[in-house]
Formats: sequence, structure tokens, C-alpha cells
Amino acid sequence: MIENGKLEHDGALRGAINPFSVIEYERRDQRRLCDSLELVADQLPEQVDRYLCETLNEQLYFNLPIYHRNEEALFERIGRRAPSGMEVYPVLNRIRQEHAMHDCYADELRETLNVGCIGNGFQNPDMLGYMLRFFFETMRRHLAWEDLTLMPMVPQYLTSADLENLSTILTDNHSRLRVNLV
Repeated sequence: MIENGKLEHDGALRGAINPFSVIEYERRDQRRLCDSLELVADQLPEQVDRYLCETLNEQLYFNLPIYHRNEEALFERIGRRAPSGMEVYPVLNRIRQEHAMHDCYADELRETLNVGCIGNGFQNPDMLGYMLRFFFETMRRHLAWEDLTLMPMVPQYLTSADLENLSTILTDNHSRLRVNLV
């Protein structure tokens, strides 16, 4: 659970963070990232909030790759626990590919935002608008697809050992973020 901007521990996991709460928080944060990117696209060409661009650059650089690693750790455990008749691995491979594409595209977007925020504005605001819209639309579609395919399996297939292991992984990954774990 998140309270006052901090992630709460789950006592059932012996003082560890609750992986479900962390992943839910990260997915909401990815949606907020998309909303903020859309706001920048709507503000182009002249009304762009430079502070918002700097914040988005940090999120794209630091948070997004970690969120993807955390989701992949979660989904990999689902793959191990899913019944043998379920073909989960093609779905997991697709998710990994999309995460890699998002991370690469986030780097390009970050560079473009950075140049515009630090310099004298955006050289080609139409191009940036298309880049932003492509990115946040594909991210939203990707999150919705994960919500339909794998997220419903999370509570069904994970064991206590999986949750404890995930808690350790997520805690380690979150040490690289500006999110405080209680």
C-alpha cells in the first residue's frame, strides 16, 4: 500500500515490501508518465514547461527501465507457475521485446526533450509532437494489453516463495529510484 508517497511493507511477507503494491504503483506511474508526455505534446510549440521536461527526462532514464525489469521479474514467475497447457512464453517474449523497444525509444525521446529544454526551444515541434504521441499511445496500449493478459494471473499463480523473492528484487531495484520504501 502507498501512503504519503511511500510504499508500505506487508507484514505477511515478514517485513518485506508487497510486490503487488509496488507493481501497481509502478503501473500507475507509467500511466502518469503518459499523461505528462501528452501534456507536453499539447503544449507544443511554445508553451512547454521546461521543469516538466526535465522531470520527464529523469523518469524516462531512471524509472522506466527499472519498472520494466520489475514487471519482467513478476511475469517470469507467472510463466514458471502457469499450467503446462498455457502458452505463456510467447507472451512473455513479446513483453520483453516491447519493453526493449520502449526503453530505446525513451532514450531517443529523452535526447530530443533534453535539447529542447536546455536550448532555445524545439527545432522541430511537429516531429517532437509525433514522437511523444507515438510513445505514450504505444505505452498505454502495452499497459492495457498486460492488464488483459498477464496481470489477472498474478494472484492465481504466485507462491509465497515467489513473493518473497520478488520483494527482494523490487527492493533492490527501487534503491535506484527516488521512491522511499518504508
